[in-house]
Amino acid sequence: PTHLPVEIRRDQVLLSGQPRFLRLMPDHGESVALLKQLGVNAVWVSDLSQTDRMQELIRSNIVVVATPPHPQFDPADFRTPLQGLSPLEETHPLPSLWYLGTRVSPDQMSQLLAWGREVRSADRVLARPLMADVRGLEGVASRQVDFIGLSRHAVGGHDSFGKSRNTSYLRQNASAQLMMPWEWVQSEPPASY
Repeated sequence: PTHLPVEIRRDQVLLSGQPRFLRLMPDHGESVALLKQLGVNAVWVSDLSQTDRMQELIRSNIVVVATPPHPQFDPADFRTPLQGLSPLEETHPLPSLWYLGTRVSPDQMSQLLAWGREVRSADRVLARPLMADVRGLEGVASRQVDFIGLSRHAVGGHDSFGKSRNTSYLRQNASAQLMMPWEWVQSEPPASY
């Protein structure tokens, strides 16, 4: 099966042409039945070589989100790729969205933008949306990334859930120019805790 088409608009996400609320979670090998029971309609598959898993998800109408290959850049200038990416519609046709990172910091923004440019150039035929979760400079990131995450990790942190909620609300309001801001909802502490 081929990828499920996803379109990001200013006020909605369309899955196969129908408006949907994207409920995304990382893949840990859960059964499709459990994912459906949880109401999940998108899964982030971390390894692009897991084509059998991606096809299983697509057959069940679950959107596949994946991290695209990373080109090599000149370390002195991230505008200059040392080697471009192969056409992604030929090498990786199954994902519907490309995920470029979690909690990308402002000092990593030039790398994020350069990577986004290269992925767009290599994915001209399918033109799949790009998404990334950033810790700042949302407006800058939105120049290259379609779907900006504004997540704050509250579990194990110093802020209460209420303060995290209020901060997220203020960040979303301050980022009115974004197409469709989204947020990871942390349900358990990181493995390092």
